[in-house]
Amino acid sequence: MWLLDPRPNLPSIVGAVEQGFELSEASNTPVMLQLRIRSCHMTGEFVAKDNIAPPMTVAEAAARPVRDSDRVVVPPANFLHEIEKAEKRWPAGLAFVRDNKLNEWFGPGESDIGIIVQGGVTTGLLNAVVAEDLPGPGSVFLHVDWSFKAPVRPGDEITAEVEVLEAREDKPLTKLRTTITNQAGTVVLDGSALVWTEPLD
Repeated sequence: MWLLDPRPNLPSIVGAVEQGFELSEASNTPVMLQLRIRSCHMTGEFVAKDNIAPPMTVAEAAARPVRDSDRVVVPPANFLHEIEKAEKRWPAGLAFVRDNKLNEWFGPGESDIGIIVQGGVTTGLLNAVVAEDLPGPGSVFLHVDWSFKAPVRPGDEITAEVEVLEAREDKPLTKLRTTITNQAGTVVLDGSALVWTEPLD
């Protein structure tokens, strides 16, 4: 699913509606449009366009239904859907966003940073590693000391790594070194974390 967050003015919102439909068609994925509270107080104008007729109407689809059991969202078909999301839909959506410049850039033209990913999204990888692999299920962070060393941009491939520095024998406490790097090997996050692991019955 994609989320579009246009600026609170009519041309941006109207443009996002059109781009949302196009993005949905390009990626075969639902697209949500977020309108912030400031949009309730807008005034202004926008340029309308002619409606575009769909390649098939609802009546035509009803008259000539096509059924494909592989599209039913139940096992085992939905396993193929998940593969399709990763191998086809996601790359197609990213290509559409990039080629149509849906992410707006502000500031000096020579800036090489642009839009960056929020830190909480980046550290979500560490949540997954700690909860699923090391130490594993039942683990929660008690304390983290993280330093964000470099920006993460849309399209970057990041990898999270954890290393056990200390494991208490009297309590289920583990101190971890935590590192996240991007596709170029640049460290984007470095630090440590204290984790409590509660056995799951």
